[in-house]
Amino acid sequence: MEELPRRQGNDYLITADAIIDNRDELFQLLGIEHEHRASVTDSELIMLAYERWGYDCPQHLIGDYAFAIWDKRKRELYCARDAVGARSLYYSQDGGNFGFCTIEKPLLGTVRTTVELNERWLADFLAIDSLLQESIAGETVYEGIQQLLPAHYGIWREGRLETTKYWDPLQLPPIRYNTDEEYVEAFNRIFRQAVDCRLRSAGEVGIMLSGGLDSGSVACLAAERLGRDNRRLHAFSSVPVRDFGEKPGSRHHIFDEAEQMRLIGQAYPNINQTYCSFEGRNALTDVDKMLNVFAHPYKIFQNMTWYRPMLNKAADEGCTIMLNGQFGNATISYGEFTMHLLTLYRSGRLVSLYKEIKGLSRLINQPVKRVGKLALKVITPYWLRSMRDRKRHPNYERLHNTLIKPALAAKWNVTERLEKMNARLYTERYFDYEEDKSWRVNPLFLLHVGAVETKLSLENGITVRDPSRDRRLIEFCLAIPSDQYVREGLERRLIRRAMKGILPEPIRTNITTHGVQSADWMHRLEPAWASVRTELDQIVKRGELEAYADMDKVRELQAALIGDKPITDEEVVWKSLMTIILSRFLMDFRRCNQQQN
Repeated sequence: MEELPRRQGNDYLITADAIIDNRDELFQLLGIEHEHRASVTDSELIMLAYERWGYDCPQHLIGDYAFAIWDKRKRELYCARDAVGARSLYYSQDGGNFGFCTIEKPLLGTVRTTVELNERWLADFLAIDSLLQESIAGETVYEGIQQLLPAHYGIWREGRLETTKYWDPLQLPPIRYNTDEEYVEAFNRIFRQAVDCRLRSAGEVGIMLSGGLDSGSVACLAAERLGRDNRRLHAFSSVPVRDFGEKPGSRHHIFDEAEQMRLIGQAYPNINQTYCSFEGRNALTDVDKMLNVFAHPYKIFQNMTWYRPMLNKAADEGCTIMLNGQFGNATISYGEFTMHLLTLYRSGRLVSLYKEIKGLSRLINQPVKRVGKLALKVITPYWLRSMRDRKRHPNYERLHNTLIKPALAAKWNVTERLEKMNARLYTERYFDYEEDKSWRVNPLFLLHVGAVETKLSLENGITVRDPSRDRRLIEFCLAIPSDQYVREGLERRLIRRAMKGILPEPIRTNITTHGVQSADWMHRLEPAWASVRTELDQIVKRGELEAYADMDKVRELQAALIGDKPITDEEVVWKSLMTIILSRFLMDFRRCNQQQN
């Protein structure tokens, strides 16, 4: 166990939250002898890299890290965050004071003596129709506290922080091979490398395993590699509670993926499988604890029913690493039919476009005409479809189904910022391959996931690691042609070819169904309806949301929850829980402020 902060000679002082994955490469580049390598810590490698390459040292570091180095000679603080933001780094500055930390809480009331809430952040939180919380990358719920962006370093000197972006995968040259086999070979080499380096652990290795392509592929490669050293992979899988009946009306959804996960366990006997239903828990069970961990309101309450207790269970069983494949849709299993279709259309490859339509028609056993209607919708410009919808619905209000107070939305130009992030649009917007690349590495998403994983890792003493978010893998996956992901209507084509003989065939070849995370979240809440109604009543009476929320809409939620019939409207429940979580955060914030004052 290394002690931090640590000095390097008389000139440097470093502190870090880091796991460096390309240690062998760095040993060679830095000329470290074999007999000394085992004793070199990750922070020492970072320090040596800084001494060799200065500000450019993150260019040579692969892994999950956030670190800061005080350079005594230059009288400046250098800090950096990994390329994909896997470890968070918050900072605050005020005059000549500068503070930084892995989490926000230690910064509250230190660098700045008073702590104010960021009204714009709260407006975004109420208006964005996704799990994302803000529209401006790096902002937090606290005024004056920000996150250093992924793939950035900062230099604080003379009372000022200057930041620089050191990595941009969108600017890398394309990768072109002669055959499909060469793409698969290169992909497998990089993917295996991304998995292997994340198995370095002082304890056991766990994985959050579902029945899909992403975590399933990671699990198979990890189990294969661990098996060579007679080690086991501990798989933890979320399953519905016993009395949950599958939702009717969708033959394309799998609400319990236990059978798919058993197939993986049968293929790799060194996987220990644990199925977690966490009976008696629901989305409100640990709200106060989650607010304490996250230090801000959150919307991921559906998955927190199992995510957080699963980490705790894995830690109790000796795991110090928990793998997942959360970023897989942007890398290893990327490939949407509509994206490829629009790419072909805009590049004038109409014959290929028609072949794709016919290919999908065969795969899903639907008439070419029906697929053609989808294609026509995709290639019709967004501005034209949007204009048509505005004419059809002239009185449509884009924020009508949000809880945000209209005056607050107007004050912070919410609709304008949501437009830029493609949220709450009049109609669906489609992207071609080049356009979609920027969304695949959107810093808003990277920041959100990195903060959640970092904070839950710290709480449970277990580090969450995602091989599908490896920097080298991202560089490869963004550089290859779109037809490696979709061809003849087959989506996610690269991972399906690459995992042949590795991932069980029913999972690898499945194109008709997909698993639903937290499918039983509404069912779990049934015993809690009375307490939800009661808390909403109290919120309306107390009025702490008056400055941010449209209270008439909160009262509509109250009315919708009255009666003896089961609550089936997910939107009503979603908004109700959002209201409760935001209200509890605001009350706790004000209580803490009063105690400090």
